[in-house]
This record gives sequence, structure tokens and C-alpha cells, in this order.
Amino acid sequence: MDIKKIKEQIDLLKKEIESYTFSEENKHLFKRKILGKEGAINMLFQDLYKGTPAEKKELGTKLNTLKKIAEAKYRSQSITQATEPIVEHEDITLPAPPPQLGSIHPLALVEEKVIDILEKIGFQVQEGPEIEDEWHNFTALN
Repeated sequence: MDIKKIKEQIDLLKKEIESYTFSEENKHLFKRKILGKEGAINMLFQDLYKGTPAEKKELGTKLNTLKKIAEAKYRSQSITQATEPIVEHEDITLPAPPPQLGSIHPLALVEEKVIDILEKIGFQVQEGPEIEDEWHNFTALN
């Protein structure tokens, strides 16, 4: 590959890295595509052997700078994503809420359901004494 083309690729890759936007899926893609063993930066490093020592020095400096920019962008994104999902937790030093003791008796549950059904069709619930005495049952009725 021509040295001029390597310089053009470095500039294109730098623009791509700077404009890259991260999401959860493409974060790993960025690392593999740009920074990985078979990534764009390593491929450009492999093409360095074709130039003269002066060109190698110039291109090596540019590639190292590019690699540092890419690593910094990847690292900063990893740090911001790691700090974003922190959720405020309750104060664990507070006393625990009292435990809920017991539950509603099964017959009481059935009674509530029956009352709900009967109220929907027009009946009313009337409450009175559970035990009628003799006076209310016989004398007061005569």
C-alpha cells in the first residue's frame, strides 16, 4: 500500500472515530473493528514496513496518536456507561418495616366476594345483632 494512501486512511479513520456514537451493541463492535487484533489500526501498523525510516517515523507517530484517541474514546464511553445505571438505594441503616402478620380468613374472603356479587345485582347488606333475644323476636313483633 502506498504511503499516501496510508495517510488518507489514517485521516478517514480519525474522522470516523471522532464521529462514532456508542450504543450497547456497537460498543464491542467498535473495539473489534478499530482496536482489535484484526482492527483497522493494527492493519495500518502492518503496512508501515513498506516506507522509508523517515516515513515510518512520521506514520508511526500518527498511528500511535490515532490509537490513543480511539482507546480514550472507548475508555471514556465504558466509564460513562458504567456510572449511568447507578440507582439510589434505600438507607439500609433504617429499621426494617414490621412484618405483615396473618391474612384474611378464607370464609371472610368468600363472604366479601358473595357480597360484591349480590351488590352488583341490586341487593343491600343490612347488619343487625347476631343473636335475637326473646323480646325482639316475639313480644316486640306482636
